[in-house]
Amino acid sequence: MAHKPVSSNGKLLRAPRDRTIRALNDLYVLAGLTAQSLLEMQERVREGELEDEIEFEAPSSDRETTVVTRDVGELSKLLQVASASGVYQQSLVTAVAVAEDYLQSVLKQVLRWFPEKLKLNVEGRNTDKTIELDLVLRSSTVEDILDSAISKQLLSIFYGSPDRYFQYIESILSVKIEKELKDSFAEIKATRDIIVHNSGIANEVYAEKAGTKARSQPGKLLKNDKAYFGTAIKVMKKLCITIFSQALKKFGNSPTRSSKR
Repeated sequence: MAHKPVSSNGKLLRAPRDRTIRALNDLYVLAGLTAQSLLEMQERVREGELEDEIEFEAPSSDRETTVVTRDVGELSKLLQVASASGVYQQSLVTAVAVAEDYLQSVLKQVLRWFPEKLKLNVEGRNTDKTIELDLVLRSSTVEDILDSAISKQLLSIFYGSPDRYFQYIESILSVKIEKELKDSFAEIKATRDIIVHNSGIANEVYAEKAGTKARSQPGKLLKNDKAYFGTAIKVMKKLCITIFSQALKKFGNSPTRSSKR
């Protein structure tokens, strides 16, 4: 059976999806490999293969490098924490950035095709929008003006909460994302914020952002291990595929601004 040829629109939508899925898979693989390597190093420390105190070069505040020392007990504890949670915390921060980059990539593509959608607000209603004179003067072409306007719009949208940008995504892309998926991603994003801004300890802001999906009370350390990271990767991949499949049906064969010229 012959395969139906993929439209040019479909190719432009599929490329960021494939890139994102691969990046998320790579993050999961690398996190697991890194955690395993740290555990193997910890075992070497326990077996006395290293000296009682180990020296490391580190950046210095007033010169190029400085030397810091860690005894075997301190090093063993560092390795244990890093392998159990630290690796997965840092990988989660990167994974959320990858997922949000995908969301913006799809929006940018559709807004380039249908720039009239720039007039829609988060609720999907038309609003009066103007282009600043400075933006026009800084731009060489109409495409430059459009790309700058799109970037400015998305910056304002994604600076807010996932609730806000999911509402915008559904409006611009004419898609529907199930509430369970949106709530799960909102909790993941809230966890990411806590890792970056509060050393992984839940607070009232986390509780508010995570809502019914909150995994810990304020003041308690959020669990960020291999199991949670795996669940988070699954949620982000499902979100990516959900948006891609609906956007493909909606815009895969639609006449776009570029095809009309």
